[in-house]
Amino acid sequence: AQAGSLEVLRHASVPILRFVDIVSGLPIDVSINNAGRANADRTRIELQRRPAMRPVLLALKVLLRQLRLHETYSGGIGSHLLFSMVLKAC
Repeated sequence: AQAGSLEVLRHASVPILRFVDIVSGLPIDVSINNAGRANADRTRIELQRRPAMRPVLLALKVLLRQLRLHETYSGGIGSHLLFSMVLKAC
């Protein structure tokens, strides 16, 4: 996707807006569901308790992206699943 583009993923299990930030060029996915706030709070708390998880998660996210295994709608591993897997392993 190009900077400034907006895409709606209708085939995902929850509505997802995908866009690329114009300033940073980073791709951003925003899912809209009721559990999002609770998941974000849990993630924040667990990362505060286990600061060593953050670099592990970032390295795994880079690896998954390089292997094109980061898109959940195509069978890859998304951030929430990856977080849950790493949390279980700690």
